[in-house]
Amino acid sequence: MKTQKQLKYLSLRGISRITTLPSSIVGCQNLEILDLRACHNLETLPFDIGSFKKFTHFVVSECYLLEILPNGIEKLSSIEVLKGFVVYHWRKNSCSMAFLNDFEKLIKLSINVGITYQVRPWFRLPPLKPLFFGLGILIIIWQMRSTSVDQTNKDEEKRRLYLFENISFPNLEKLDLRYFPDTLLPSWISPENMGNLKRLYIRGGMLETLLSVSEMFNPWKVEILRLNYLKNFRFQTSFDVRKEFPRLSYLERINCNRIADGKYDANIGWRVDDGWDMLKSKLGSESSDGLHKPQITDSINDKAARFLSLIMKDRKAKQPLK
Repeated sequence: MKTQKQLKYLSLRGISRITTLPSSIVGCQNLEILDLRACHNLETLPFDIGSFKKFTHFVVSECYLLEILPNGIEKLSSIEVLKGFVVYHWRKNSCSMAFLNDFEKLIKLSINVGITYQVRPWFRLPPLKPLFFGLGILIIIWQMRSTSVDQTNKDEEKRRLYLFENISFPNLEKLDLRYFPDTLLPSWISPENMGNLKRLYIRGGMLETLLSVSEMFNPWKVEILRLNYLKNFRFQTSFDVRKEFPRLSYLERINCNRIADGKYDANIGWRVDDGWDMLKSKLGSESSDGLHKPQITDSINDKAARFLSLIMKDRKAKQPLK
């Protein structure tokens, strides 16, 4: 490898027996693209990998045994695409998420968030409010637990969820969330924080509604919305899709809201040419969401009523609203 001085593109994709990369690979100083996707047994990377000054694409997605990216990754100043950034538990030589903001040319980023993620060591730098000005595509994959989350693990789940708290994405155009670990969207996933977002994909996980904990209620600019394999998700009757997503041109919902063993609400595939009335008809034809509808005075806006409805849902099994 160290003799390949002019090598620019190297793909080892899908070679399962690779467990590590030789340190001699840093001799390829003209390397621009390194693709290690689906090297399922890859465990470590060279700690001097930051010496690739011409790196533009670095892909380590689907490398499930890779628990850290080594220090030195932050030196890849020319990086444009980084797929498979790993956030598990902190180690001495692991690269911190705090350094991601140093990638001024980064336009596409995918992150794997492990089960044992611990928040404090990753933010050991002075508190800042990073801005990913150039980032256009963000993919976040949360590792799923093999068993249900008990009370002792709920705080850990929150840490994994609020990984990007206080970070802005002003130019983000696509957000892809996989195996989302909570029922509500956190405040950093909001129209105010992602004012240029055009594509929102949420696949798998615990999400129940598109309502957010954000205190701001501006409509989204999203044009393509995909909601797939969310067994607890429903469009509440109080949720106005046209009002919340006025620029929507395509809506896809597949295998959402499990109503019985192996049965889900009817799948929806809708385009703006079908008309808003058609979408309203498809959503309205489903059974009632079963939420209590309290009397709301004029002094409380519609959004507050929707949050209250969610609270009522949790209370339904215990006692009726008085």
